[in-house]
Amino acid sequence: MSVTKKKWKVFFIDFGIKILFLIIIFAPISILILFNYNWQIVTIGLVASALFSFICGINKFQTFKIGKDGVEVKKAVEEAKDVLGEINRVVKDYVLLSLLNANKIGIKPDEIIESVDEADKYSIIIQERNITDPEVSKQIKKFKSNIL
Repeated sequence: MSVTKKKWKVFFIDFGIKILFLIIIFAPISILILFNYNWQIVTIGLVASALFSFICGINKFQTFKIGKDGVEVKKAVEEAKDVLGEINRVVKDYVLLSLLNANKIGIKPDEIIESVDEADKYSIIIQERNITDPEVSKQIKKFKSNIL
C-alpha cells in the first residue's frame, strides 16, 4: 500500500470516528426534540451524550480544562500507571530480599506452621503481582524445601 493510500485510509478512519461521535451526541437529542420533550430532558440527553463521547475518546486528550484550574486527565493516568509499575518493581525486590533473609536465617522446628503460612503468603504475592523473576522463583522453592 502506498503512502498516499495509507494517509487516505487514516483520514477516513479519523473522519468516521468524528462522524460517529457527532451521531452519538446529536441523534438522541434529535429524537428527544422530535417527540417534543421538555428542554430539561433534552439538556440531560445532551450532557449524557457529551459525557459518553468524552469517556470514549479520553485517550485522545492530553489535557481537559475545567474552570481556571486545569485537570490533566491523560497525564494523571499515565503517571498512575508509572507509579504502579514502580510499586510492582519494589514489591518484587522486597519479596526477593525477604526470601533471601528467610533462607539465610533458616527455619526453627517449632515454627514450621508459621513458615508454611509465610510461604503461602509469598506465593500469593508472587501470583497477584505476576512476578516472573527466576531468582524469586528459585528462592521461594528453596524456602519451601527448607520447611520440609
